[in-house]
Amino acid sequence: MDTGELVRGMNLRKRPSLDRTVLREQIREYLVEAILDGEFNAGDRIVETRVAGQLGVSQGAVREALRELEWMGFLETEPFSGTYVKDLSIKDLLEIYPVRAALEALGVRLATPRLTDAQLDDLERLVEEMMQASQSGESRRMAAINFAFHQMIINASGNRALIRNWSMFQFSYWTTVSTARLYSDLEYLARRHYTVLEALRSRDPMRASQEMHDHIMELVDLISKFMVNHPSLLADIPQDG
Repeated sequence: MDTGELVRGMNLRKRPSLDRTVLREQIREYLVEAILDGEFNAGDRIVETRVAGQLGVSQGAVREALRELEWMGFLETEPFSGTYVKDLSIKDLLEIYPVRAALEALGVRLATPRLTDAQLDDLERLVEEMMQASQSGESRRMAAINFAFHQMIINASGNRALIRNWSMFQFSYWTTVSTARLYSDLEYLARRHYTVLEALRSRDPMRASQEMHDHIMELVDLISKFMVNHPSLLADIPQDG
């Protein structure tokens, strides 16, 4: 494994303004953005003390953020060696979507009778914003809006256990990874949300639940087909995580 220390990106990226109340989350998001932007590469070592020094935060806060990133699959720790950026594999992406589909199918079923007309209008506005972002090629912005769309539905379920477990998986990061690295037809990805919205407006919980499940599981097929049609990418993105 390449043990190049994960510090060079810290000199490239402007130091963020960190709110102490959400420090761990901000450190985590900062590092993920750097990984997705290619500033930190697979195999690079994270030096906890240097990250803390560069950001002007405590080592404890950095350590907590690194633990979360390891749990999410972005990092891996080798005993007596250190923490490294992990290869984000096709297998990682394909395994997360069935879990997400199951959770969100339940969330939609619970949310459908609870969503107000105003909330449905807000969801429609989010889809329209996704379409605009996709047409201008803003994959990162589109991924953020996509996350907001799904999060709003999950929150509307009113089920705290579901909301907590869905949040633990940090699907926003995985959506960003798959969108930024694999998809080319962003407009199609955005347009698919109209079908989910139509099912929600029907006020039929079972129909909406099935639409959401199919909506998410279609991504597995899209990823698989994309890789078949672009075999050269297999050399850059490992298949086994």
